[in-house]
Formats: sequence, structure tokens, C-alpha cells
Amino acid sequence: MGPVLEYGVEKNITAHNLLGAYLHLGSKDGVLLKIKFSRGNQQFIFPVQLSDGISPSAVFYGTVLPVGIYFVVKMLLIKPFLKDQKEKDLAMKREKYAEEIAEKRREAQVAVELMREQVERITQDEEAKAGIIIVKAWYGKLAAEDLSEIDERKCIDVLVPLQLLVKESTLILPGGKTKANLPGFYDPCMTDDKHLYIRYKFRRQLHQVTIEDKDPIKLPQQKHLIRVSISET
Repeated sequence: MGPVLEYGVEKNITAHNLLGAYLHLGSKDGVLLKIKFSRGNQQFIFPVQLSDGISPSAVFYGTVLPVGIYFVVKMLLIKPFLKDQKEKDLAMKREKYAEEIAEKRREAQVAVELMREQVERITQDEEAKAGIIIVKAWYGKLAAEDLSEIDERKCIDVLVPLQLLVKESTLILPGGKTKANLPGFYDPCMTDDKHLYIRYKFRRQLHQVTIEDKDPIKLPQQKHLIRVSISET
């Protein structure tokens, strides 16, 4: 058969699909491009004869062409397919979790109602000494820190549960755990990343902070202070 050289690359385009390209060079076969597609246990190979002999231009195009084809396929087929698949998977998960979320919501609402009387006393004590007063607090999928694009289907009001956690004008919670398990909280969007937004008063000045779900909380902090420029006063 004479000297033979073959090289190529493979790429998993999905969990079960693989796309590969190999360039075969042989003194008798010439330059042959093999496109390989595998799906599960099935495998398909599409040979493309680029030249009958060893041609530098055929070798060049046989090397560059698969790369170009891959990026075109990726942009026009693979990415839209994966995006559509991800959206379908998320929709199925949301439907699956809908009943659980509804039950957690009911439990949280009951817990919040039981907290209100104690929270009123805590708020009065904090107001009397210009301590921490929670003005606004949202937990869930937050689109923007200013809450101008908040989706109330994926966020919950946690003002009351957070005010309950204020002790002697401080609010401290360790990190490393989801806040969905705090009393009065629940997970309103089980398939999304979650954040906690808090706007609060301390020494009668407005502060605000947005933290990731598992980050620790420590209030008050000077860096949370909302600074008002001269032009705004």
C-alpha cells in the first residue's frame, strides 16, 4: 500500500453526539478527507476524495476545511439546537418543581405571619436607636440591582424574615449554604442562580447590597452606604 499518514480531531457536540474529521494521506489513496459522525452506538463516515496523489494544496484544504465546516455547523446548527434543548429541559424542570415551590410558598407565608408581631417589636427597638431597619429585601433571580426588571414569579419579598434576624443592630449570617432554608424563605426558581438584595437604614442613612445565594451576610457595613452626590441634593 505504501506509506500512509492519518490525523484528525474529534469533538463532542452534545452528550451523545460526536463529530470528527480525519485527513488520510497515502501514496496509493492520495488525499482523503473523512468526516465522522457518531450518535450513541451508531457511527457514520463520509469520505471525500480531495486528490488522487499527494498534493500540498489538497493537504492544506483538507486541514483547514473541517475547521471552517465545524464553526459554520456550530453557529448555524449546534448552538441553536443546544439552546433549544436547554430551554426545553428548563421548562420541564420548572413544571416538575412547580408543585413543590407552591407548597414551600405556603409554608413560608405561614411562617412570615407568625413572625410579624415579633418583627414589629424589633423594628421599634431599632428605630429608637437608629439601628438597622430593613427597607426592602428580595431573594431569587434578580435581573438588576435597582430592581427595575424584577420578575416577581422568580423572586420573593424577604423583608420580614430578615428584620427578624437583626440582633442589637447587627445582622450576621454565615456563608456556604443556600438562604432558601432560612425561616420565611423558600426557593422560588430552582433552576436559576439566586441572589439576595437588601436595602436598609442604619443611623438613618440608606444602605444597599446584593450578594450571591451562598455568600455570608454582615450588616451594617460602610461600603453599603448609598452616597448622594451634590447634584442630587
